[in-house]
Amino acid sequence: MLGWTNVFAVKSFEVVDENPDRKTVIEKTLDLASQVGKPIARIDRRELNGKLRNLTWASQVDLSRNFVTGKVTLAIEPEVVMARLNSSWTAAPGQIPFLAEDLSVIYVNQDEANFLEVSELLKKGSGLPEINMGSEDDQLKGSLRDLVAKLNEWTILGINAPDGGNISSTLILDGRQLEVYWGNVKELDLKLEVLNRLLELKENRRAKSFDLSNPLSPIAI
Repeated sequence: MLGWTNVFAVKSFEVVDENPDRKTVIEKTLDLASQVGKPIARIDRRELNGKLRNLTWASQVDLSRNFVTGKVTLAIEPEVVMARLNSSWTAAPGQIPFLAEDLSVIYVNQDEANFLEVSELLKKGSGLPEINMGSEDDQLKGSLRDLVAKLNEWTILGINAPDGGNISSTLILDGRQLEVYWGNVKELDLKLEVLNRLLELKENRRAKSFDLSNPLSPIAI
């Protein structure tokens, strides 16, 4: 019960975050300075997460308390996103829509978009592709995640997905921009194998468009 008394009071807070701007926003939003002196046991993770609800780029707070030193350490987990959605998904002026790795659609203020973490499903350093997604159907979003994960050696510029049976993408490999029509995402491993073989053929060196909807009868233009 001593943790609920001033015998074990909060003496300091530390927000662990490599992004200094994100760290500053967290400190102000949680008003950490006003928490100093309170019983350390009263610092509750659920309460802090509640204060972060308006920060759509923040997923949750990890909290650790040292009752001996009185230090409370916070680590903020930002949302992990794998694509930016096109402007038709924008909910309010100044907001940018994103498709998160957990398949949720989140809206982030433009000046806080750099607070998000880029999914490791994407090729490292390639940046976020833009997706034209026809609906928020869970199966469609799952298909998009499957496709992004399989294309981790490619730079994805964009994906057009009006529905789960009509998915295409704009890709870059070794400086070459390609338009690839996948149809659905079934047999993705086979379709990628076919694409790589087509790219190796001399007659396809100038080809820019590939239809892999039927991997047994692909088309290169």
